Amino acid sequence: MTKKPVVDVSTLDSLRALVDVRQMLQKSRVAFGNRTAAIERGSDNAEPETHALLARWEERFQQLEDAANEDISFVIGDNPLVESMIQVKGVGQILAAKIIALVDIQKADTVSSLWSYAGYGLSEYWMDGDGSVKAPKSGWQWKKTSEDKKEKVFVEADQEPGWKLVVVRDRAVEGWVLPYNRRLKTSLYVLAGSFLKSNSPYRAIYDDAKAYYQEARPDWTKAHRHNAALRKMMKVWLSHLWEVWRKMEGLPTREIYVQEKLGHTHVLRPEQFGWPEM
Repeated sequence: MTKKPVVDVSTLDSLRALVDVRQMLQKSRVAFGNRTAAIERGSDNAEPETHALLARWEERFQQLEDAANEDISFVIGDNPLVESMIQVKGVGQILAAKIIALVDIQKADTVSSLWSYAGYGLSEYWMDGDGSVKAPKSGWQWKKTSEDKKEKVFVEADQEPGWKLVVVRDRAVEGWVLPYNRRLKTSLYVLAGSFLKSNSPYRAIYDDAKAYYQEARPDWTKAHRHNAALRKMMKVWLSHLWEVWRKMEGLPTREIYVQEKLGHTHVLRPEQFGWPEM
């Protein structure tokens, strides 16, 4: 008998559609909110009638966004994966739903593949003598066909004089297709902020990493150390999501050791951070 998926195709399709709608509504609400705030600050000289009109539309988009949230909650229901995710302090139902809507756990057969898809991967890039990343060693580009249509083509970048090959975090490079899902990375950045604000158990990963980078990398800027510590924290969380979700789906997993630069030689278990026992 085939095991029913924890997150089935119909649920994912509905979630993706609702998440897209919610994003559009939220973007419009924020735009109206920014304009009304500018009027209230005095930096926008619009008439009071305009302010009232914009405020009404901001409220309407807020109501629509709330309705989208309710529909997302209805589609999710008591899904066991989302129920497990929201046990962790700092993870809300809507954000959990948005994240799983953007991930195909069947394709993420290793945690490193999920890291890469989420924008936390490392790859080989060509760097010039000034330390600027010029191109990935290989990747996808959009090319025009003879019929003047675009198609995605896999390309091996040619080395130019003075370039050397380095392994660095994945990034956007002009002329190349982004090697990760931008929306997923943005959602994870929001989640990282929630972990810090709520003093989630995952914050300990951030604090340890930041302390390490302050001592080991004094040449880095404060922002660089902060972002590196966030990256470390979210890679641990993603490894736990990967393990929990894959086990729920009956897919193979392996233990994830967090050894990179922080000196951990033991497994950081999901249960240590609030996930339910599997």
